Amino acid sequence: MITPDIVQFFHNQRFTIISTIDEKGCPHTSCKGIVDINKNGKIYLLDLYMAETYKNLKRDSHISITAVDEHKFKGYCLKGKAKIVPKDKVTKRILKLWEDKITSRLLEFHIGY
Repeated sequence: MITPDIVQFFHNQRFTIISTIDEKGCPHTSCKGIVDINKNGKIYLLDLYMAETYKNLKRDSHISITAVDEHKFKGYCLKGKAKIVPKDKVTKRILKLWEDKITSRLLEFHIGY
């Protein structure tokens, strides 16, 4: 179980830092946006590139997800095991959340210039 405060904290961050273990046993980190997170501990990330993070998770499902609010000097690191969900098995709700996040980021970028 993840507390509602932690769920909200992760929702409020623009990105998270994902750590996996590479083929040599060394940490690999990557920035990813969270699509959804719930109190039961399920966190949905979409990996557009399916490169190193994807390869690492196929080999070793251990993962940590870190979010930091630099202004409040506060952060959390969640650790566990990941499950790769094939694209055709992703729910419509998760796909809609992803679309909404991408659209809002594009609008923020466009409005900023």
